Amino acid sequence: MIFDFLSGLITPKEKKFYPLFEKASSNLIETSKTFQEFINADSSQKFKIYEKLEHLEQIGDDITIHTYKELLSTFLTPLDREDIHGLITALDDIVDAIYGSAKRIMLYKISPDLPNIHKHAEILVNISKDIHQLMFELRDLKNREKIKTLIHNLKEAEFESDNSYEHAIAELFDSETNVGLIFKRKEIYSYLEKAVDYVEEVAIVFETILAKNA
Repeated sequence: MIFDFLSGLITPKEKKFYPLFEKASSNLIETSKTFQEFINADSSQKFKIYEKLEHLEQIGDDITIHTYKELLSTFLTPLDREDIHGLITALDDIVDAIYGSAKRIMLYKISPDLPNIHKHAEILVNISKDIHQLMFELRDLKNREKIKTLIHNLKEAEFESDNSYEHAIAELFDSETNVGLIFKRKEIYSYLEKAVDYVEEVAIVFETILAKNA
């Protein structure tokens, strides 16, 4: 019995964290797909889809809080604490930013049919799928080439998103003269850009984890 107790103290509680990362990334996929559905929906369906985004954002918060609590209560962790914290926070921040964009579309009563917004939504869906794959690779880090390819995909998507954002803002200023509308639409874009910026945080944490486990 004493041996079992001591063994429990010195063995990393891997099962506490990996499923949480996978659950968070699965929620991210659902969030990005739902946002894509939201901007494509007609006005009669938009509020119902928005409520789903609200629910997904809350799920993300709950997973993050649960992870923080497990981090505080676990003596030895399978990864460095700052990496666990950084990874789950970045995943939650992406979901929050996507939801933030949808929230402003609803608050400002603006049509989501904005220049390049569909491109941003597509990028987020593809990024989310790559992140989800990365979370499963996190369990053993054996397939390093695949992990590096997925990290590269995230960085490429971030670059593509930057270009899309810049063109969208340029088109916005060229086509709109109402200062209030410019501000509101720019804020919607800014939240989508933040979402992709947080994706880069995921890539950075993963690169750090790979370096520590070389």
